[in-house]
Amino acid sequence: MTHIELTLENYKDVMHNNEMVIIQFWLQSSDECAQLSTVIENVIKDHNDIVVAKVDTEVQEELARIFTVKEIPAMAMTKEGIMVYKEEVLLAEEDLT
Repeated sequence: MTHIELTLENYKDVMHNNEMVIIQFWLQSSDECAQLSTVIENVIKDHNDIVVAKVDTEVQEELARIFTVKEIPAMAMTKEGIMVYKEEVLLAEEDLT
């Protein structure tokens, strides 16, 4: 598994060069965002082919708008550059398996 910071500048390259991407929209001050990070890590720890891309919504407001993120924590999954899943709540591991 690879971790990157997703920005408006690298968005197209990340989507084009990776088959499966989990995008986590987060705020540094949010405990729920930290909890979601842990859930994501536990679920995909054995999947080296998945990229985890984090979006700091305070810095990357435009990217959050593109994905119509209204609540934090939020996550989206893309496959071959197409969004296949999006959720704007704190998920449990069971929700992602």
